[in-house]
Amino acid sequence: MGKPTSESRKRKNSSTSSDGFSPANLKPAKATVKSLRPATKKNKINLPNVDNSMTEGSEYSLETIMQEIKLNRLTMDNIKNEIVKSVEDQLLKLQLEIQNLKDENITLKNLLEGRSEIERRLQSELEDAKGIAAVATKRVNDLEQWTRRSSIRIYGIADKEPTEDFNDSINLAIKVFKSIGIEIQPHHIDIAHRLGKFQHKKPGHHCEISLP
Repeated sequence: MGKPTSESRKRKNSSTSSDGFSPANLKPAKATVKSLRPATKKNKINLPNVDNSMTEGSEYSLETIMQEIKLNRLTMDNIKNEIVKSVEDQLLKLQLEIQNLKDENITLKNLLEGRSEIERRLQSELEDAKGIAAVATKRVNDLEQWTRRSSIRIYGIADKEPTEDFNDSINLAIKVFKSIGIEIQPHHIDIAHRLGKFQHKKPGHHCEISLP
């Protein structure tokens, strides 16, 4: 095959298709490469680290964890039950103490009511006793006044001895009556005594005698 001549090259370069398309008009396509942005926190996708080759040891560990969780739940339930029981026991104890205090309060209240009744009764009896005492005092006073109807007071007999007894007073009274011309015997006098405290040789101190 011979070399192409300049004329054939010219024909080749000037050859066009029937629709006006020429290979010379072809431009190479511009290659475009879409760059991938680096992963950030916003668009980062966390894929689970799945180990398809899970071993028997890892399965045992998961089972152990589940058992520990169940055991912890059981332990927490036991602790909760113990706390509830302790609180209930303390509450029951407090309720019993409160009931005992209520019973004691009722007992004391009854005692106070009984004591108040006793005090009212004693007060009434005391008022009655005061009335009886007033009546008795009046009667005694009347009786004293009645017995004094036969009493004679003698004035002007001076005290000589602080140990003067009723016999001495009787003898002094007999002398006084004799001095005025009245004869009287000791058996005519029931009792004779000085009035007031002893006053040595003080004139005017009197003696009272009671005649039958």
